[in-house]
Amino acid sequence: MDLPEHKVLEWSNRLSEIVLDEVVACPLLPGVNEVLAQLAQREVQAHIVSGTPHDELQVIVERMGLKPFFKTARGSPEKKASIVRDIMTAEGLEAEQCLFVGDAMSDYDGAKTCQIAFLGRSAQATNPFLAGTAVVEHLGEYFLSDNAPVTAEATGTKRVA
Repeated sequence: MDLPEHKVLEWSNRLSEIVLDEVVACPLLPGVNEVLAQLAQREVQAHIVSGTPHDELQVIVERMGLKPFFKTARGSPEKKASIVRDIMTAEGLEAEQCLFVGDAMSDYDGAKTCQIAFLGRSAQATNPFLAGTAVVEHLGEYFLSDNAPVTAEATGTKRVA
């Protein structure tokens, strides 16, 4: 059975809307609200670099109330390394001032391509990262612990998370 092109487009758009609604309805991971609040309090500049299509990412960030926590949110089709380089150039950041937090090998690869530090977020049982990669299951383990990074005020720099 062949559907007319306009019907295929109609059903495709409907599916995209359903998926977007489901993504927005998902709660943030445990501790993420606290981490975002702490980063904002420390005046740490944060950006979203995602494989999600750019236009959909804008809707997700807006509808989930995340916009105040991120200076930018950029998605595909741009490559992650290209986005990171653009941010570093625009903000005048050196690699030592940056941290890429991610949950996929494409995040790891983007960080390594740009020669910036990487923190993986993964359950140990499903950890996709190479041995020796810093990985936490919950972001609070890194950002909210007693060993959290030095504050921006103390170093005079702002790290990108």
